[in-house]
Amino acid sequence: MPPLSRTDQDSILPTSGNSQINAEGSHDVLSNSAVVPGKPHKALLRGFVTLSGAEDEEHDMRRELQYTVKRGEFYAEIKEKEEDIRCVVASHCGLASPDLVHIPDIFYEEKVLWKHGSFNVCIPASIKQPRQSLPSKMAFRVPLLYKDGEDFYPGNCEAKLRSEAATYIWIDENCPDVPIPTLRGFGVPGGLSATPLTLAAQQLHYKLLRGPTSTTFKLVNNSHIVMATQPENEAAKKFEEKKDKINPEAQSLLESYSKIEPDKVLQHVVTLRDEAFSVYHYSCIGQMRFLSFNLSKMPFYPRILSLLKSSANAGFLDAGCCFGQEIRFLANQGIPHSQLYGCDLEQVFIDLGYRLFLDGGGKLGAKFFVGDLTQPQDTAYENGALAQGLKNKVQAIFASSLFHMWDYEEQLLVAKRMVAMCEDKAGVMITGRQLGSHLGGRYPMTGMRKDGEKYRNYRHNEETIKGFWLDVGEATGTQWTVDAGTYWGEEMEQTKNAPWAEPQMCMIWWSATRK
Repeated sequence: MPPLSRTDQDSILPTSGNSQINAEGSHDVLSNSAVVPGKPHKALLRGFVTLSGAEDEEHDMRRELQYTVKRGEFYAEIKEKEEDIRCVVASHCGLASPDLVHIPDIFYEEKVLWKHGSFNVCIPASIKQPRQSLPSKMAFRVPLLYKDGEDFYPGNCEAKLRSEAATYIWIDENCPDVPIPTLRGFGVPGGLSATPLTLAAQQLHYKLLRGPTSTTFKLVNNSHIVMATQPENEAAKKFEEKKDKINPEAQSLLESYSKIEPDKVLQHVVTLRDEAFSVYHYSCIGQMRFLSFNLSKMPFYPRILSLLKSSANAGFLDAGCCFGQEIRFLANQGIPHSQLYGCDLEQVFIDLGYRLFLDGGGKLGAKFFVGDLTQPQDTAYENGALAQGLKNKVQAIFASSLFHMWDYEEQLLVAKRMVAMCEDKAGVMITGRQLGSHLGGRYPMTGMRKDGEKYRNYRHNEETIKGFWLDVGEATGTQWTVDAGTYWGEEMEQTKNAPWAEPQMCMIWWSATRK
């Protein structure tokens, strides 16, 4: 290790040391007998070290010497969040009130109750009204950020949480004989959270291993684990009660297509919305934008409808379909189900769509695909179900609130892949609507994704979208006629004060028709 500085040497001082540290690095028992060291020494997470001992170590002892201080600071910070912890545990356990959860103090009768290992601290949680499916004791497990390298490599904690939760889920599903804690729920920074009541485990471990969204907490005990989620006040910004009514188009569709009684539609929608939002704190769910039917409001809609009705082989793709509401709308308009396709990054949204519209079990004949349109490896993308299943299949694509999630280069990549999904002939249409700007260009994604200030999305105006499709044409050997227009719309009213808002912000619709 590098030589110790004078400051480091001075920090290794004699200490009375009234605690003992076990082999797991936990303070287990406070001892009343003073420790009388033979040489000046300093406490580490595991034992003590003298100056000569520190100099003999090969790893950086300066960092090791900071851990006991950081542990104390971290414990104090977590202690201040006790009320939040009780709320999280109550939420994941389905308890009526956080008052039914008890979190003990760090110390009790000369014992340390908050036990930590190398990378986590486990905080006991007692349930005052246990039941058969809910134990009386569990623990809230929190990653030790100072040991996970979060300060030096932001995202380490999230990667750790994702891989651990995915591992528990996979083992539980595939190796039921292996004794492991029961996963009651989990969460990662940014809002993603889940409990066994709201999401099928076999779908979830893929999501966890995939990429950023993600809290700083997670919930464990010898038999149960729980992990925490985004602060409630942050989630509330993306949540809108709207419990008195839904938009007329959605009400009508759920009555005529899903055959739900008129007076039961609202409760059906709100119940599903609340369940979905408890898993994904996305504003499109919290604000019930999955009930927005935008396709029929677009100037190009009559052309798409005519195209689909002119040929039984004319396929339609709703790209980034979310709950698939546009597909149900077209099905209700008489478009054969065999012509309808949807794709999304997450299977959970597709499954929720079946539950929302009550058309699972083969009632809806449309085909859905799960995949990443921005998969950076061409070979991996082209061999995937999304590319294979939609190659040369459709004559019209609608991408609603999709392209604004990416910068120009990723938009170009996605558009090229959409061209490959279309039949190789004139007249096919690729259309969309998204966040734009009268002053087209790159803008920070603050508030749109984790660390959004570090990323840019490209917001088009009427001229830049035409130039974009010139680039798409050059990249694919095709030519396109482009129509476009800007408007304000309800979404702009909802987001005009959002972190990503700017004075020239607008919505833009566009339609590219192959020559």
